[in-house]
Amino acid sequence: MPTVKVKLLEAGAGAISNMTVRVWQFDPTVGAMPLLSGVTDSTGQLSINVLLFALQDPLKQMELRAENSVGREVWRSALFVPTILTQDFGTVTLPGADLRGLLVTNLTGTATRLTTNNRATPLVDNAVAWAEIETVVQVAVSSLLLQMFYFDVGNEFLRFDPDPPTTDVPTTGVRLEDLVLTRNRAGVSVRILNRFAASLDYPVHTAREVRQFFTDQQPNTVAVRDFVTSIRFPMHAKFIVVDDGTGVIIGSPFFAGILRRQDACEH
Repeated sequence: MPTVKVKLLEAGAGAISNMTVRVWQFDPTVGAMPLLSGVTDSTGQLSINVLLFALQDPLKQMELRAENSVGREVWRSALFVPTILTQDFGTVTLPGADLRGLLVTNLTGTATRLTTNNRATPLVDNAVAWAEIETVVQVAVSSLLLQMFYFDVGNEFLRFDPDPPTTDVPTTGVRLEDLVLTRNRAGVSVRILNRFAASLDYPVHTAREVRQFFTDQQPNTVAVRDFVTSIRFPMHAKFIVVDDGTGVIIGSPFFAGILRRQDACEH
């Protein structure tokens, strides 16, 4: 009967009990999918029966992923295809640094990419946060790296002009895409990574609109790439890195969404 087993220990501390372990299956169409889960017992052991999914998709690869108490992944198994025999991953010993704390260890037990002398400033309101984005992009001299969940070109202003905008008059202001284009034409290297859901279109994602904008606005050397994901598990992180030294982690996506595209500048 297709069953997978593992025993989880913490280095120097013994069994890890009550830890969630999920079975993920890889589908060539939609990517990785969580199927079912279990928790380790008092001895750190876990056994999960994957019979139903093995019968439905006998050749698809699976993977075990263990999560700590806040849902952060702390261990991954090797990929496997279920067999009629029990697949035992044996005893896995995890470093305590991977299980708790704020430092990112990438499952190595050590925060190897830790940097010091950094300053983080919370920017609570979008009027403040987006003004900071305008400021740092305008002073870029060598590189701009953008990872975008949505980048609704033509529909979003970083800053209104005037602010607040005048009623019943077409809205004007500063757009991120125009700032990026200006800096690129001044010699700044620009790379943009967009979330992309294959076979779907706006408003599910804005990747096609971004590609078309920079294709139309010649000359430029902006490199636009798509990050293809399942619509159920999209890339959600949003950030801008300027000159490899200043980063802005973005909360609100640049997305007009419910507005009709031809009316977006009038609202």
